[in-house]
Amino acid sequence: MKKQTVGFMKGIGTGVAMGVVASVAGKMVYDNNKKSIKKTAKKAVKAMGGMVDSVQNMMK
Repeated sequence: MKKQTVGFMKGIGTGVAMGVVASVAGKMVYDNNKKSIKKTAKKAVKAMGGMVDSVQNMMK
């Protein structure tokens, strides 16, 4: 039981560390390319809206 708990805690620690690294890297990229990222995000949101509309139409 103790080995399982230790492995689980290592997994959680690794996940938290990777999340922090990804967050820092993402912030650095965002700070350097705000306009580009906003434009890409806007396109992604628009595409998701179109997909949701299509799914709604299929369910009617």
